[in-house]
Amino acid sequence: MSQEKKVQAPKNQQQAPQAVERSHCKADGCKKGVEKFGFCMEHYDWYMSGLLRGDGQKPIDFEQKYQQYMARRTRKAA
Repeated sequence: MSQEKKVQAPKNQQQAPQAVERSHCKADGCKKGVEKFGFCMEHYDWYMSGLLRGDGQKPIDFEQKYQQYMARRTRKAA
């Protein structure tokens, strides 16, 4: 006495947009290939350090952050 119920989605329901695969880095003007989170490895490092936003744009205080980033890199290299 088991009855199977068929559930159908409404026909007017819209599907979610599909993710777009990028072939190049999200950073402004970069044409290198994508490696992590839509960035090349150099810009991924910048993103993780706060030099780039998730959309690839520079933050308002980029110059200050860049100077601090370069100072950290020179201290690590020495």
